[in-house]
Amino acid sequence: MTPIRFGAQKRQLFGLHQPPAGGTEQAECILLCNPFGQEAIRCHRLFRVLAERLSRNGFHVLRFDYFGTGDSDGDDTEGDIAAWTNDVLTAGDEILRRSGCSGSSWFGLRLGATLAGLASIKGEKAPRTLVFWDPVIDGAAYLGDLANAHIATYRASYGARWKLEAGLREKASAESMVEAMGFPLPDHLRNQLRELSPSSLHAAKAQRLALFVGHSSQNTGELQRHLSARGIDVLTMAIETEIVWASNEAMNSSIVPAEALERITDVFLKK
Repeated sequence: MTPIRFGAQKRQLFGLHQPPAGGTEQAECILLCNPFGQEAIRCHRLFRVLAERLSRNGFHVLRFDYFGTGDSDGDDTEGDIAAWTNDVLTAGDEILRRSGCSGSSWFGLRLGATLAGLASIKGEKAPRTLVFWDPVIDGAAYLGDLANAHIATYRASYGARWKLEAGLREKASAESMVEAMGFPLPDHLRNQLRELSPSSLHAAKAQRLALFVGHSSQNTGELQRHLSARGIDVLTMAIETEIVWASNEAMNSSIVPAEALERITDVFLKK
């Protein structure tokens, strides 16, 4: 595994390139796209284990941080959906260049899935396979979940004081409009998130798309039907492990479900 920096001079992105570590070297490489905020932190191990598993199966794999997140350049107040979409394209070009592969496939979790889909629309060369896990396709509901999780974090931190002090409740409610459990939500990012809907990904491009959905997934039926009607081979699979992504209690959930890892790896291995 090699730490790398890439991209424009004033917009350097940080990534981890994992070359093949076993099996027959594959003709395509794989890009992994993080979710946002606390979800990215809680899913860090999932991405690491997935990258290692794909590497052992002969794939070049790239994990990376969007601008203004993780170890990439930029401030965490500079979150921007359009710019992060371009970061996906930049990362996709980088892993193709480093690996020498002729094509790539992309995996995205939550907002990372949405960004991967948006990038596929914008990019000149579509990924062979897109794998979405619980994509964010109802922006208003997503913002509501983030706000509820932020307030729940306050409530858990203050215990009995929460019910007794109205000021605490008012502070948490106001803060949830500009922050999501420690991560800024500037107005422009909130507005961009609010506009996300199934139609945002209707023009996603790939030869095939695997859609992993959990018990609490937003309605993905419209997205599935539209992509199938456009001739994309869409495979929908349920994830039995219950993970509440936007929750302070999610740390106690199974964040590296073996079932999901096996099925995601199988999708990429299927020719």
